[in-house]
Amino acid sequence: MEFVLHDEIVEGGLYRIKNFIVWDNNDNNKTTSHRHKLFFYRSTHFGNHEDDEFPNNIRDLNELSNIQNIDDTVQMDVIGRVVSYQQPCFVP
Repeated sequence: MEFVLHDEIVEGGLYRIKNFIVWDNNDNNKTTSHRHKLFFYRSTHFGNHEDDEFPNNIRDLNELSNIQNIDDTVQMDVIGRVVSYQQPCFVP
């Protein structure tokens, strides 16, 4: 199923979904901190949906100063800027 949906699902997109279930998100390695996750079946139907009035506030950013307090069982992206670059060196 993942290969079929991969090219069609876009982060931030809005979709109509039919025939799926919502389950507890209690895995050890989570892709989101949300307490639920979606499971799709082979018979799941979905399609693009357009609604200009639908809220588009999907970001869940954390402050760098709070990085030590973030739940390490939830995957996250780090946005940053390269400020220096040097060749790798061997450290015994």
